[in-house]
Amino acid sequence: MRTLLGVAMTIPLCWVSAAYGSGDYDTLADKTLKAFRCAKYAEMADVATQRDRLFQIAMDAGADTLKSMREQSVTEDSITNKNSAAAVVVTVVAKYHQSDDFILGRLFERSSRVALKIFEKGPPDTLGEYQKIARGQFDKEKCDQI
Repeated sequence: MRTLLGVAMTIPLCWVSAAYGSGDYDTLADKTLKAFRCAKYAEMADVATQRDRLFQIAMDAGADTLKSMREQSVTEDSITNKNSAAAVVVTVVAKYHQSDDFILGRLFERSSRVALKIFEKGPPDTLGEYQKIARGQFDKEKCDQI
C-alpha cells in the first residue's frame, strides 16, 4: 500500500484526459473506483506492471471525474442512484471539501478496503495462497481489460 500511496503523491492532477465528455461523470467514477480496486488486486498478486498501469488509469479517470462533476455542479441531491460510483465520489467530495489529491487518496483508500474484502473469511496460510486469491479476483473482474 505504501508503494501505491507513494506513486499517488507524485502524479500531477493537471493531467486531464480529453477522451471523456463532461456528461460522463458516472462512467468515469465507475472506472476510477474499479481501476483503484484492480490496482490493489495487482499489488496483492505481485504484478507491478499492472498495478502501475491501473493506478495511473484511476488517477486520470479520477481527475476527469472531479473536473466533470465541478463543471456540471453535481451534488449529492442530483445523483439519482445512491449506490452508484458517482454517489460515492460526490459523498467523499461533500464530506471532506479538500483538494483533488486528497479526494483521490480517500477514493483509493476506500477502493483498497473493498478489495481487501476478498479475505473476510481470514487471511490465507501462505503468501502463495494470498497471491493466488488476489490474482483470481483480478481475473474475475477482468482488470486487464481496463
